[in-house]
Amino acid sequence: MTTNNNDNTTQTFPSFDRKGRPVNVTVPTDEIQGPAPKVERIDGDLESFVRTQSQRKALDKFVSTVGEIDDLLSTIKSATDDHFGFNPDAINWGHVGNVVEIRRRLAEIVSSL
Repeated sequence: MTTNNNDNTTQTFPSFDRKGRPVNVTVPTDEIQGPAPKVERIDGDLESFVRTQSQRKALDKFVSTVGEIDDLLSTIKSATDDHFGFNPDAINWGHVGNVVEIRRRLAEIVSSL
């Protein structure tokens, strides 16, 4: 079961974390591939067929999103290798603040895994 938020920009889905605890996952509406296809006639269990179609779409979206994450990680690695584009001889406390904030955000992401 999904929950539509009032602003219609996200949907919340029930899920489970890696330890099997129930959690809600909120996804931007534009990231959702749409509902499972409607079928007028099918041999066998319709609910199972629709669930399978939905799972395939979810898997496709999952795989493409993991690819996007790999691209983002590659961009981060390139940026760190290049000192985030800063001249090492010109580093000041503003630059330190930038990388501290980047580290904080990445640590937040890692803690959610």
